[in-house]
Amino acid sequence: MGLLDDREIDYYNSKEQKKIPRQRWMKEKMQEDYWEKGTQSRKSKEQWFNVNVDILMKRMRHNESDVHVLQWRHGCELRSLHSVRITSWDLSIVLVGLAGHRFETISTA
Repeated sequence: MGLLDDREIDYYNSKEQKKIPRQRWMKEKMQEDYWEKGTQSRKSKEQWFNVNVDILMKRMRHNESDVHVLQWRHGCELRSLHSVRITSWDLSIVLVGLAGHRFETISTA
């Protein structure tokens, strides 16, 4: 999901495989190519996440019946006219015992 000022502005998941606007103004104001490029970007991130979750599963000796969530967050915050704070982190969480999981990206702006 994409967030702007703590509001969800878009969403992507592996079932629909499409970047979807969550705010009416986003749907009305953004060109179609914005959504197409965003969809391609999210598909690329989905592939990256799947590869890295597989690597983590092997390194941690987990099997495919476990649910694995790999989160990635980045963003920036304007602090004054000439100051910007940029944040970025990666976090992996392993939840054991849940089967049939699907991929969902969570990326914040």
